[in-house]
Amino acid sequence: MLLVTEVRTKPSSQDEIKKQGESAWSPAQGAGNCNEGVKAWVQNMGGYVFICGSTAMGNGVLAALGEVLEGGPAAVEALKSEGRIVAEMWG
Repeated sequence: MLLVTEVRTKPSSQDEIKKQGESAWSPAQGAGNCNEGVKAWVQNMGGYVFICGSTAMGNGVLAALGEVLEGGPAAVEALKSEGRIVAEMWG
């Protein structure tokens, strides 16, 4: 599970997803950092993404996921349809 919340410090959630989205990770390494290997967590291990914060931040996170995940924005939409990406955004 990846939980994304709005944080008022830098780097942004979007930047961290882009930075760590392609990180190498294997099950033998254990859970580690929840942002480590976002692509592996979501696409290879059936992970879920929960986004909670401003609409601008949430849309930025969704766009970043679209850059990181195989299949791009279409993959993000498919995961949303499956209930594996859940977003609560406001403002």
